[in-house]
Amino acid sequence: MSTAILYGLDSKVETSRPVMLRGLSRRKPLCLLCVIVSTSVVLYSMVSIISRNRVKLNLFESGFFDYNHTHNYDYIFTAQTACRNKRKNQSIFLTVVVESAPAKYPERQAIRETWGSWVTQYPDIHLVFILGLTDNTTQVKIGEENRKYNDIVQETFVDSYQNLSIKSVAALRWVSKFCQEARYLLKSDDDMFIHIPNLINLLAKEKYERTVLGSLVSGAVPIQDPKSKWYTPVSDFPMSKYPDYTSGTAYVISGDVVYELYHMALHTRMFWLEDIYITGICAKRINAKLVNSARFTFNKRDVNGCAYKDAISGHSNTAEDIRAIWSDLQTNKTC
Repeated sequence: MSTAILYGLDSKVETSRPVMLRGLSRRKPLCLLCVIVSTSVVLYSMVSIISRNRVKLNLFESGFFDYNHTHNYDYIFTAQTACRNKRKNQSIFLTVVVESAPAKYPERQAIRETWGSWVTQYPDIHLVFILGLTDNTTQVKIGEENRKYNDIVQETFVDSYQNLSIKSVAALRWVSKFCQEARYLLKSDDDMFIHIPNLINLLAKEKYERTVLGSLVSGAVPIQDPKSKWYTPVSDFPMSKYPDYTSGTAYVISGDVVYELYHMALHTRMFWLEDIYITGICAKRINAKLVNSARFTFNKRDVNGCAYKDAISGHSNTAEDIRAIWSDLQTNKTC
């Protein structure tokens, strides 16, 4: 790097000849080294100042997230009668939407036969699974599955980990379109065990409005390691830390903000980490409040009924784990 680039051109000279500093000559290489070191210090100080400014940057006020797009995916299956057939002129208290990978039939079946079967005991609760597009062989199996259970909601976006935010927007869209009167929406992953009676008891004790309820995460920072599963480039999220959000493993949205969240998502720059996108960025933009409950967790609980005596959710369960927890709960043993 020349001294001209570092310190500017000599205003008295018409050419772009480097301007030499006073006292600097080719006979004194040590002084040139001093200049390089000094320059490095200056550049480091500038980077430090920029970094400090990044910490103060508020993307919510800068318009960074403003973006208009359409969720213009077609439905393959809608399960549109699930809400109507279940309610029979009765109000819907809770809609459960499980975001599932197309190939995870064993997990969906385990849910139907365990904690999902609690839904049949409540006339004002119902359950659907939401999926994206998959390969032809798996798609044929999903068609057979839906004909049997009529609880599959599927859109034409490609089902992948990177598209989880699109899948969550699809969940908000479906509830807004087919079950807009639901008082609450529970979004869950397909490796969760959800204790529905404990959740109902919690929701019945207090009327939550304009709320996202779950396991609150505060102070999380973007991961800058390109090798990480959760790597986030600075260009995708320039702030030094994420807004508060609830873990995407399972969270409840009060019905009065479901459509508002969906509409805001259509006007918000897409971010691939769905819980941060929906419950952090979009929720903050509509001024929804986040409420923490220790009864939700993104950790794996012990695989037994006692672990769910007072709990609502537990994460990282296999289909076998889900069945084992359910079986243990049916024994009504003393914990």
